[in-house]
Amino acid sequence: MMAMKSAAMSADDEHTRADLRMRERGMIQVPPHFRRAHKLSKGSRLVAIELGSGLMLVPLDRQFERASRRIGQTLQRHGITPERAMKNLEEVRRRRFERLHGNR
Repeated sequence: MMAMKSAAMSADDEHTRADLRMRERGMIQVPPHFRRAHKLSKGSRLVAIELGSGLMLVPLDRQFERASRRIGQTLQRHGITPERAMKNLEEVRRRRFERLHGNR
């Protein structure tokens, strides 16, 4: 199935987004320029992430998945909730930046 292009789409949009149509059994076809850019082929795995009312498809990265799982397990062992970790993330990043680059 081919990606459908909207008449209002700019040339830049054609390379960063595509309108897709779902086929039977929930199948969609990823346009060739995306498959080439992300080195996807038959059998490649994607992760579907729900973001508010949107849906994002991301190529599955095994190393990232393993690292994420280990981080989650470590946080859980130390009694740190994901909410608490996210709340503290900005402060941790600021301190790390200052350590690496000094006060700016």
